[in-house]
Amino acid sequence: MKYLLRLSGEHPELPYTELTELLESCGLEYSVRRLEDLWIIVDTECDAGVFARLAYTLRVYEHVGESRDYTTLVGDVYDIISDSKTFRVSSESDSAAKRLGELLYEMGIQVNLKKPDAIVFCKKFGEDYHIGVELRIERDFESRRPQFRPFFSPTSMHPKLARALVNLSGACEGDLLLDPFCGTGGILIEAGLCGVKVAGWDVSEVMAGGCGRNLAHYGISGDIQVRDALEKSDFKCDVIATDPPYGRSSFTTDETKKIFNGFIPNAHGMLPAGGRMVLMAPDDVEIDFREFSVKHKFDVRMHKSLTRRIWILEK
Repeated sequence: MKYLLRLSGEHPELPYTELTELLESCGLEYSVRRLEDLWIIVDTECDAGVFARLAYTLRVYEHVGESRDYTTLVGDVYDIISDSKTFRVSSESDSAAKRLGELLYEMGIQVNLKKPDAIVFCKKFGEDYHIGVELRIERDFESRRPQFRPFFSPTSMHPKLARALVNLSGACEGDLLLDPFCGTGGILIEAGLCGVKVAGWDVSEVMAGGCGRNLAHYGISGDIQVRDALEKSDFKCDVIATDPPYGRSSFTTDETKKIFNGFIPNAHGMLPAGGRMVLMAPDDVEIDFREFSVKHKFDVRMHKSLTRRIWILEK
């Protein structure tokens, strides 16, 4: 099946890599055709629900077809939305929206501009019009922002970025993801909502307790422990995703290096061969990744004075 995706423009590379890493971790064969910078067609045999995991994809449509004459695709559109009582056409072209609307209305489906059962999308790329039917994907990251959780810390990560880290880790449903610097549990919440098993450590009893409360708030159970990630451990997991506590102004560069270079050897022993670790780090700190190979890295600007680097490492 083909899907038409509108990627987020928040980063030039991260949305596309998040998508392909998710498809690969699910064991799916796929091909991608780029129509424009933020528009791609994905051909893969997967349930549309897979795309609900994505953080940096804004819209997903079932791709109906492409043609220089969009009216030739109306019958295919009708076959998909015929069970809907109402529809609306969304298009940059007023004439295309009007004509498609007229044709579908003549086939017996009512127009509802405010709350349609189906949304038909039409956009011209080059010489051809592409038509899709929007898939309703509920993610609602804003309602899970840190200030709306039972336990809050001002240094907590936005749920959208936390979800992206989970997807970049390659975690599949049923895998065990460890966040060894879990804080209030932002990464673990997003992992748990994707059906991933979660474990979290924090040296602070207050943070570990707050993380457990936040997980319970979303119906997620996890193994949360008061534990120092810099101490050697025989713990085993499938993937690691974490954002170590380097962001406080009281931290020096040397202290930040100590955290990363102290934990990375421990992490290597926790993961299986081919296991992946995704971590956030300052963009100006040298890190010794030891026996890990670097698969990807992305610089993400958080605000004017802070850029963080996402490292995707593989054992």
